[in-house]
Amino acid sequence: MSHCEEGWRISEDVTFVVSGNGMLASNHRAKSHVWIDSALMSALIGDLQEGPFRLADRTEFTNYEGLYANPTGQSKAVTSDYIEFQETPDALDYLEGKMIVIRDDAKYAKYFAKKTSLLDTEHLGTFHQRLGVELLLHRRINPEEWWYNQKYNPESDHLREGLYKSVQFAFIDSYARRCNMSGKSILDFGCGAGLAASCFAASGAQVVGIDPNLELLEKASRDIGTSFTPIHMNLAADDPLSALSDKKFDLIWLADVLLLYFYPPSPDPNSMSPMELLRELGRRLNKNGQLVVLQPHGVFWLAPWLGSDGMPFTALTEYRNRIYSVSPSLAEMSTAIADAGLHIDRIHELTPEEQLETDPLGYNFAREFPLWWAFECQRNADVPE
Repeated sequence: MSHCEEGWRISEDVTFVVSGNGMLASNHRAKSHVWIDSALMSALIGDLQEGPFRLADRTEFTNYEGLYANPTGQSKAVTSDYIEFQETPDALDYLEGKMIVIRDDAKYAKYFAKKTSLLDTEHLGTFHQRLGVELLLHRRINPEEWWYNQKYNPESDHLREGLYKSVQFAFIDSYARRCNMSGKSILDFGCGAGLAASCFAASGAQVVGIDPNLELLEKASRDIGTSFTPIHMNLAADDPLSALSDKKFDLIWLADVLLLYFYPPSPDPNSMSPMELLRELGRRLNKNGQLVVLQPHGVFWLAPWLGSDGMPFTALTEYRNRIYSVSPSLAEMSTAIADAGLHIDRIHELTPEEQLETDPLGYNFAREFPLWWAFECQRNADVPE
């Protein structure tokens, strides 16, 4: 079922699911979804049909709802906004633009590359780039404001109900409770509004929070109080870590930060590599101190949520050679950690702590396919303090 008219073929990357009186064609590599009526489906598999043919674009950047929203990119809205074609070649032209059918193999392969600018429509781009297009061009939204609001309720400043709260916060809270934090010195690197820092301070620790966002640092200071010391990180400085001096810590915490050094949204040739950052932070660990990296899972974050609510599955289109995904693989992580003079004591794969009544598919997907992982690391014995 791969050939249609002469010179065209259905992409091998496309799957079909029955939908109403037609089929939903999905290319998960290209993040595109098109509903196709039964007449055109017959034409695609070689059964001559005459128009009209109806299609409907079901593609949507669903991560606008949040970094941990359903990343499948399929609109759930069923509308009557059909596109109608009288001739098969016209319909095929449209489907080629949506990466459902192929006429030129080289053109198809070329699509899967980074965008050259926000206005570039010829390439898929990375997740960061597609998010930038959605926020800056389509929604006219400040990315920093969006980042905060997709995680916190701007009216209450409380975490929104969802995977951040039931997975990430639950892990941080339980980690702080089970470890003896009393009297310990902790660095929350990239502390943001103080989500982790507040848990550590509540368990008796003295927390230093460093972040480039002054507004979030001020908010963390107000909410946490005297157990929290804010430090502004100037990313434009020759040494952004110089503000830390040589202070030592019992725990250094990095949550949702290190991936930005592996795959920065705006690459800077002068920025630190992940290994360099880890090495510099490792120098600031006390003897037997621990460095914890918590970040999106390098396999399953941004993988499509497929299947029924109760029995989800996924389809992976990349892992070692990243085109779209922006979270490092296990090999990339372990190499950076080892080259920084650290070793991994334990790896956690985080799952939800409580049922999400409003998002059963997200809950069950995250139960089966972890969306965060955490690496507990220590400095190697032969690395001097």
